Amino acid sequence: MEEEKFIQVILPLRLEWEPVYSVQEPVSIGERVKVNFAGKSYTGIVSKTDVNADGIKGKILRATPLPLPPVSEAELEFWREIAKYYLCSVGEVYKAAYPLEKTESEAARERATERLRERIALLEEKILKARKEETRGRYQGELSRLKALLSGEVPPGEAAPEIVLSPAQKSALKGIEKGFDAGKTVLLHGVTGSGKTQLYLSLARECLKKGKSVLYLVPEIALSRQLQERVSQYIPNMAVYHSALPQGSRARTAQAVREGARLVLGTRSALFLPFRELGLIIVDEEHDSSYKQSSPAPRYHARESAIMLGRIHNAKVLLGSATPSMESLYNSINGRFVKVELKERYFKGEDPSIQIIDTRAEWRKKGMVDHLSIKLLALIRETLDSGKQVLLLRSRRSWAPALQCGSCGYIPRCPRCNVSLSLHRNPDRLLCHYCGHTEAYSGICPKCGEALQPLGAGTQRIEE
Repeated sequence: MEEEKFIQVILPLRLEWEPVYSVQEPVSIGERVKVNFAGKSYTGIVSKTDVNADGIKGKILRATPLPLPPVSEAELEFWREIAKYYLCSVGEVYKAAYPLEKTESEAARERATERLRERIALLEEKILKARKEETRGRYQGELSRLKALLSGEVPPGEAAPEIVLSPAQKSALKGIEKGFDAGKTVLLHGVTGSGKTQLYLSLARECLKKGKSVLYLVPEIALSRQLQERVSQYIPNMAVYHSALPQGSRARTAQAVREGARLVLGTRSALFLPFRELGLIIVDEEHDSSYKQSSPAPRYHARESAIMLGRIHNAKVLLGSATPSMESLYNSINGRFVKVELKERYFKGEDPSIQIIDTRAEWRKKGMVDHLSIKLLALIRETLDSGKQVLLLRSRRSWAPALQCGSCGYIPRCPRCNVSLSLHRNPDRLLCHYCGHTEAYSGICPKCGEALQPLGAGTQRIEE
């Protein structure tokens, strides 16, 4: 019988200490174990072995090793750096990195749900069998080519077109590579339409040729969906990871990364994937506020965290933006980053003519018709008369963003959120844009009986 040994375990909880458990079989740092804590079952991560338990009071519970992939030393180091920098526990970082870990009761509910889904799938399979046969015959050629591509029978050069760079892009590429050679994080400041994405893909391809993997971060899920098709034209077999994906898809992507998936396109949560040979991290639109997690802990910023991750893996880090953040500009001035500029648009064209109209001044000069200036209306008519289209953008959806009584100053507010209710037409109703609360609209102030006046104009009112 093996001698009982003691280990420290990281739990997906807000704990400033790591509980000690006993094991009878040898375990290594990073292995996953099943433990009980405060009456619940958790999957923990072994953080320390050969612990001296002489000074521990009370009963030491047993940990059971699990047949799950271990957490790498690089992951643990990254978690500890995040916890130290953002003032949270390592357990909270673990919970963010492995959000799929469940208690026994949660797992039981999910198993029951999965069994129900399997029964539904069997019924669907019977119904769709005939349609599948028809579809297989119709698209046999395309399926054969896709299978060949996935198995490596189709050369990458045949499947992916060449990335053509302009002289300005080639110059920027040299600047980026020079910054990487100096061991610096590089800030690519490229104007809108300058072709930053082509530079990203060119660098990613070179990294992949060296057998390294690439993490391509975007701030929002919608952007990842837009980029997915474009990137896959040049680099096939791309993995995608974001919080809107089903649990099963995220788990499969994590396993694919563990097994060596080469290119991952994702949002900030993709930073916590179990990378092995990470060579390049691209943070597109690095100025975007979506990279900052406000709640729950860890309240990290993906830009700074990407730099930490790059340092741990000895990977190159490229930040890109048309409007860099103040932090990145400052870091480029003090020498922490190397700044590379891309000032030319890839497809050359005339800059748009921009006019700023002071609507308050126009009101005083009686140059407004309702909430549109006479100048704007004239340009709209001129554009429509020439057979062209007009796009009007308004940041407030409603007929009126708020209402106020001209007599007593009363403003209708949401009873839950305490924000002003917006007036919507067809049908007339007051709506809270935060929680969805609705109220009937009479147009009369409930306090003094006078008429409610609209404050501002929303999309419905401008449309009228």
